Amino acid sequence: MAKSKTAKTKKAILNVDLKSTAKNLNNFAFETTEVVVDEIIEKSAQWQKVADKAIKAGLKLSANQQDLTFKALETMKGQLKDSSKRFKGLFSKN
Repeated sequence: MAKSKTAKTKKAILNVDLKSTAKNLNNFAFETTEVVVDEIIEKSAQWQKVADKAIKAGLKLSANQQDLTFKALETMKGQLKDSSKRFKGLFSKN
């Protein structure tokens, strides 16, 4: 009879220990998850700002390159017109 009471007591103590350990583990996992999610959100916001700056700078650079290209084409067009007038003038006299 003494053995059965001791076994029941040990079982009850073990049960309480398991429950408290499970609670502690669950709380630790929850707190850790919260920290990880908060860090992810913070770092994502920082990277989003960096990406935004990079995109804006890239678009500005593209616009400048486009302007340079069109200016060069317009200059070349003007030079071709002048050259064709001179070329026609040279051969029309002969």
